[in-house]
Amino acid sequence: MKTVRNFIVADIGGTHIRMALAHYRKDGLIDLEHVTMKATREVNDLAKVIGTFGRDCNASIDAVAVCAAGPIHRDENPRIELTNRPLSIDVADLKYEIGVHDAVLVNDFVAQAAAVPVIGDEHVIWHEHPGSLRAPCAVIGPGTGLGAAVWLGDANVLQGEGGHVALYPSDDREAAIFPKLADESGFVSAEDLLRGPSLLALYRGLCELDGHPVKIDSPEAVCAVAFQGDFHATEVLRRFTASLGRVSGDFALCVGGRSVLIAGGVVPGLGTLFDARLYRHHFTAKGRFSDYMKAIPSATLVHPYPALLGLSVLAGTSGDR
Repeated sequence: MKTVRNFIVADIGGTHIRMALAHYRKDGLIDLEHVTMKATREVNDLAKVIGTFGRDCNASIDAVAVCAAGPIHRDENPRIELTNRPLSIDVADLKYEIGVHDAVLVNDFVAQAAAVPVIGDEHVIWHEHPGSLRAPCAVIGPGTGLGAAVWLGDANVLQGEGGHVALYPSDDREAAIFPKLADESGFVSAEDLLRGPSLLALYRGLCELDGHPVKIDSPEAVCAVAFQGDFHATEVLRRFTASLGRVSGDFALCVGGRSVLIAGGVVPGLGTLFDARLYRHHFTAKGRFSDYMKAIPSATLVHPYPALLGLSVLAGTSGDR
């Protein structure tokens, strides 16, 4: 195992870029310092932004670890092209901008999953009975997109793009709305429904279906009027929660998950609007495998910077990735 002292970690999402100076303490815990957040839409050169941050930290840097919301292209110079922004980043640029020999570049949910072994109990909210995050742990999360990965134990993570599996309507109302979520080929992925921006798209679709005027213009407003008892906003969150239960249950089955962790920014942001019982009902509704699913614990991750923690784990145990 390679030991490093200080490293720059950066989490590049479709909405925000979060950066920090990280280091391991003598007790083995990870400290994150100088945590900084920028809007992704304001950035043109990702490597330069991270390099500038590193220089501003005024510290000796041993390595850099970055995750981004997109699949990694593995060649002589690994790179990631963001799924929901016209931006990319590669290992060579990272090394040059930070001035280091060691660089880690991974998908954002690889970093989320790598954080599982260092997450404290205070940052996990269990949906039914308290459990434990046992490997394999299926990590899935709605944010600007829908990420998915599997923690296999220690610093071992299985990368995937589970957010892009096909999603099918559960009833006639969803069947009428799904064409509004589809791409030009008519395909609807799990991500097309299970991400923050889709709360508004689903709300508009339901209102139009019922001939009801749409008076809000943001996903945040959907949550706000749901708190006030708005019928369509409440239906949006109910359908969102049910679909997340179905998809994450499918994911757990496919990877042999012994636990499931919901990450990303959307579910923690819903607070009491997230119905854990409804989620568990659809998570476990797998026919003759329902009893099997009931034995798999699930929880929501509420740490503010889990990807930065996971990147710290990866930077401390690896050279280039």
